[in-house]
Amino acid sequence: RSSKGHMVTKLSYLWYEMGTQHDVMMTAGSTHGSHMPGKILIVEDEQAIRDMVSLALRNAGYECLEAEDTLQAQAAILNHTPDLVLLDWMLPGVSGVDYARQLRREKLTQHLPVIMLTARTEEHDKVKGLETGADDYITKPFSTRELLARIKALLRRSAPQTADTSVDISGLQL
Repeated sequence: RSSKGHMVTKLSYLWYEMGTQHDVMMTAGSTHGSHMPGKILIVEDEQAIRDMVSLALRNAGYECLEAEDTLQAQAAILNHTPDLVLLDWMLPGVSGVDYARQLRREKLTQHLPVIMLTARTEEHDKVKGLETGADDYITKPFSTRELLARIKALLRRSAPQTADTSVDISGLQL
């Protein structure tokens, strides 16, 4: 883990980003109309970071579920089925990378989008995170504007086509 001073610096940077990007966060989900743009599970053992990410996502219109370890994450997935998981690498017990691998093996979660949100910044860590099941990888400290853009892009790619789309097969329109 990082030192306490470094953590304060990271949180200050993240709060700064939240404050300066407030108008962006408020409109991030506007293309979906008035309903929630998605349900996000935040798996992060550090309460301050979890709270900050949750606040940013809620301000953007997302519904948030929170877990401080993989046991709580698994219970949240079974009870609430999120649309996307934000997953820290360094968690107590089972690591985020091992949990991402587990999510990919299970039928219920094999297609669930996962973004690693971690302090591990080395290239080999990023490659390992992506190879073991993460769809995207964001290092701490991060910009909330970038986080929201990546979430929105991943949800857009993973969402089923809208009901407005029709298919015509031999005169039968579905």
